[in-house]
Amino acid sequence: MNKKQRAALAFEQQSSGIDYGKRIAKVVINKFPNGFTESIGDEVTAITESALAVVIDTLATNGVGKCYRDPFKDGFYIGLRNTFTDYANDCAARSSRAA
Repeated sequence: MNKKQRAALAFEQQSSGIDYGKRIAKVVINKFPNGFTESIGDEVTAITESALAVVIDTLATNGVGKCYRDPFKDGFYIGLRNTFTDYANDCAARSSRAA
């Protein structure tokens, strides 16, 4: 693989990670529709870390190098963060409209 192909593969891995992070965040949001307390936060972390570990382990088992697993992991956290932030902003907006 040349440099351009490696960069494209790393980008593809990051994009896949973002999509997966968004999907996992949506599952978590649906599981806890009333929001997250500190104790639920620990459970959310366990769920998301477990979901990421399964994919990273599968990639490693299938011979995907760390240089491509890391962009997936980074993308996963971006997807989680963006989805949870959007959800928090939506909750805040609904709360302010109700007040």
